[in-house]
Amino acid sequence: MLILGAQEYYALVCNAEWFFMDPQNESVAEQLREKVRFFKEQNKERDFFIVPNPKWLDAKFPEQAKQVKRPCVALVSTDKMWIT
Repeated sequence: MLILGAQEYYALVCNAEWFFMDPQNESVAEQLREKVRFFKEQNKERDFFIVPNPKWLDAKFPEQAKQVKRPCVALVSTDKMWIT
């Protein structure tokens, strides 16, 4: 969990090649498309971001950062239920 100001953010961090290129991850891409579609239909502001090589990973989570193959990517959201 990251806290910026009063807002809490939750993140999923993984190897970028695995996240974007592994054919088994089609469900992740589909979830992202569906979430974007739903937010547009509801006129809601998107609550998630894809962050390439997040600088905060090493600074805030040094032990976990050692376990992530680089380059990496973070899927960050304010929606704890969705991201976990």
